[in-house]
Amino acid sequence: MTKIFTFYKSRGPISVILSVILSVLVVVTVVEAATTISTNISTDGTLSVTGVSTLTGNTTVGGTLGITGLTSLGQASTTRLSIFDTAYFGGTATSTFDSAGNLSVIGTLDVTGVSTLTGNTTVGGTFGVTGLTSLVQASSTRFSVFDTAYFGGTATTTINSAGAVSAQTITIGGGTSITNHISATASLDFPVIGANSCESLTITVTGAADGNTVALGVPNALASASSTLAFSGFVSAADTVTVRICQVAAQATSDPAAATVRADIWQH
Repeated sequence: MTKIFTFYKSRGPISVILSVILSVLVVVTVVEAATTISTNISTDGTLSVTGVSTLTGNTTVGGTLGITGLTSLGQASTTRLSIFDTAYFGGTATSTFDSAGNLSVIGTLDVTGVSTLTGNTTVGGTFGVTGLTSLVQASSTRFSVFDTAYFGGTATTTINSAGAVSAQTITIGGGTSITNHISATASLDFPVIGANSCESLTITVTGAADGNTVALGVPNALASASSTLAFSGFVSAADTVTVRICQVAAQATSDPAAATVRADIWQH
C-alpha cells in the first residue's frame, strides 16, 4: 500500500492518467445510481434522460418541447394545463384544462375522429357542419335552432321526439317563404244545387285571415256528384273559410250526401 501512495505522489505522467480514469469511473457509478444537482445545468448539447424524471419546480423550455411517448400532466390547482402559442406567449393561454377536466380553446379545435359530447355544449360563434350530422336528445324536443333574432329566446326551428319539424319560416327551392300553414275539416251537407246557381257552407279554420291562400280537399263522392260542378274556397271572415259549389249547367243537381271537406290555409 505504501508503494501505491508513493507511486501517486510521484505525479508522473502515468499516475496522472490513472487518476483521471479512476475519477471518471467514480462519477459514472454515482450518476447511474441517483444524482442530485443543486446548481444550474447548462449544456450546448443534448441532455438525454432514460429513466423517470421528476420536476418539482417551474420548468421553462426556450425552444420546442417534443414529447414522443405517453405524457401525464397534472397540477393541484384550478388550472391543470395551459397552452400558449406564439401570439399569446406569456399572455393569455389559447387552451386550458381546469381541475374539473374542462377544456377551453381560444383558437380552432380540429377533431378528426369520433367525438362524444355527453353534457351541454355551448357554441359562442358560428357552428359549421360540413358532413353528415346526427343530433338526438332524449326529451320532447330533439333539436332546436336559434338565429340572431331569437338567440336565447324562442327557437326558430325545432324537431320534436316524433320527428315533426316546427319552423318560423320555410323556403323551398329559393321561392317565397311560408310563414304559416293551418288546416281544418268539417262535414258539409249541401242541398240540391239548382241550375246555374251556387250553394255555400263554411269551415272554421282558426287563424285564417282575409286574403290567405285556400286549398280545398274535396272527397270523390262529392266531386263526382255531377260533372258540371265547380268548387271554390276563400276566407270570408276571420277564422272562417267558405266552400262554394256552383252548378254551371242549365239543370239542377241531385241532393249530394254529406262529405268531409278539408280547407288548407297558406300564409306568406
